[in-house]
Amino acid sequence: MTKHAGFSLVELLIASTIGLVLTTGLYQLLSISQQNSADSSHHAQIQESANDALNMLIKDIAQVGFMADLSQLSLLLGDNVEVQTNADPDCVGGGENNATFPSSSNTHFRTLWAMVWSSSSRLDCAGLSPKVGSEVIQIKRLQGPDTSIANLQANQFYFVSNINKGIFFNSSETIPTLLGGKYWRYLHRFYYIETESRDGVSLPVLKVRELGSVGMVEASYVDGIEQIAFSFGIDSNNDGNVDGYLATSGMSSLQWDSQRILAVTIYVVARALEKDEALKFNKSFKVSELPVTGYSDGYRRFLASTTIKIENPILRGDL
Repeated sequence: MTKHAGFSLVELLIASTIGLVLTTGLYQLLSISQQNSADSSHHAQIQESANDALNMLIKDIAQVGFMADLSQLSLLLGDNVEVQTNADPDCVGGGENNATFPSSSNTHFRTLWAMVWSSSSRLDCAGLSPKVGSEVIQIKRLQGPDTSIANLQANQFYFVSNINKGIFFNSSETIPTLLGGKYWRYLHRFYYIETESRDGVSLPVLKVRELGSVGMVEASYVDGIEQIAFSFGIDSNNDGNVDGYLATSGMSSLQWDSQRILAVTIYVVARALEKDEALKFNKSFKVSELPVTGYSDGYRRFLASTTIKIENPILRGDL
């Protein structure tokens, strides 16, 4: 008769312990893998958001002030420029001559301007409500290439110019002509940060107000952008070189109007759209000359910055 020996109690305990250790190890490995996957997803999302915001700003700022053949001149209503239309609603920046189109003021028509938004800030721009402590930047330029009358898009704002004169108009109205004139799409944009509530969660958003078919309207935006800030490279002695950088808060009215700005440093802080409960450390950012900002709210953030050269020559000389 054959005897079948089973496992002893000690052997069963050893086997159970080994199995438990293996199971725990696999569980921990899976948890680490899932956390790494979540971290990678958050990093990819915030970097993509930061890059999208930077690309939008770079394209506009590099070409700010481009006014075709009149780029090297100050646009003066009744002298070298006419306005045959209006923007309603409009968005008006700081300074005497900073609406969508040039006014009768003899001051320089600003094509670049920025401010740090505070609780007491006000702009003539209906419904604009930027996040306190964030910055607002205003940009005006023409969009190339030039086009023909036959290819003008309906209900859009354009600028026709030759070497002596320019005319702003809307393509839905009477289209002006100039001897040797070329037609360009006219752009006017405000970039700013607003906080929206989505499903009970506060979400910072980079928004754009731009010149639409009748006036300034809200256009494209990038979710998760918490801050934009700028430093401006100033040519203080008119030798064609940057002599120093000033933060938005340090720019004077004279510097905005003299327009000796050769370069702009752009700062963008992007925030993850969802909290990371495993994130325990505090994070601080130094953005331009703004106060150091510390975070401990469980959201991952990414700071991106770049310095770009302004291409338009009007920003390099005297008025």
